[in-house]
Amino acid sequence: MSFKNIIFLFTKMRSHQTVLTLVLVTLLLVVGMDFASPKSVGLYSRADGTMVYDSNLNITWLADANYAATQYRQSCGDLGTKEGIMTWTQATKWVDGLVYGGFSDWRLPTTPASDPSCDQQNSIGTYGFNCTDGEMGNLFYQGLEGKAGENIIKTHNKNYSLFHNISLFGKYWLGKEFAPLAQIALNFHTRNGFSNANSKSVPLLVWPVRDGDVGLDAKGEPKIKYPKCRKLN
Repeated sequence: MSFKNIIFLFTKMRSHQTVLTLVLVTLLLVVGMDFASPKSVGLYSRADGTMVYDSNLNITWLADANYAATQYRQSCGDLGTKEGIMTWTQATKWVDGLVYGGFSDWRLPTTPASDPSCDQQNSIGTYGFNCTDGEMGNLFYQGLEGKAGENIIKTHNKNYSLFHNISLFGKYWLGKEFAPLAQIALNFHTRNGFSNANSKSVPLLVWPVRDGDVGLDAKGEPKIKYPKCRKLN
C-alpha cells in the first residue's frame, strides 16, 4: 500500500479505530522501508589507524593503499618498489612475504570467477562496471560509495578518510587468475570502478588485505622518519 492510498483512505474513514489502524499501517510501512533500504558497509579503523576492518565481508585492509611505495621509502629502496607497482607474480610474492602489525597472512584481494553484478557478461567471463561481489569492487561501490566512471579520489563517502595513499593511477592487482589464459590475471581500477584483466607482466599496484578482524588491541607498524638515502637520490 502506498502513502497516497493511505491518505485517501484516511479522508474517507472517520472512526477512531480506523484512524489508529491507518497510523499503525503507516508506521509499519516506514519501518519496513527502512529495513529494505541498503545499508552502508561498516568500515572501522583498527591498529591505530593503520588498518581498516570491513564488517560486511569480515576482512581487514591496510589503510595505506600503496604500502609498497611507503615501504620502499622507509627501507631506502630495500623493500617494496619506488612507485608501488609490480607484475602480478611480483605482487603475489611481495604480499605473501609481508609482515605488518604482527600479521603475516596478507594477500591480494579476491573476486569470483563469475560476478553477476558486473555490467558485462559473456562466456569468457564477467567484467566492467558495478562488479560488487569481489572484495575491491565491494569496497569501491558499497564501502566508499564510489560511482561507475568516476575516480574514487573525487567521488566517495566519509569512509574514504579511513584510508590514505590511494593512487590517482588506481589500477590494482587481484588474486584471481584468468582461467582461459594462464598469463592473464584480473585487476580493479579505483580510478573509475572498472573490473578488468591484464597480462601478468604489466606492473600494477598492490593493496594488501587479510581475512578476519585484527581486533581492537592490534597495533600498526611504528612510524619511521624517512632517512636520507643516497641511493634514492
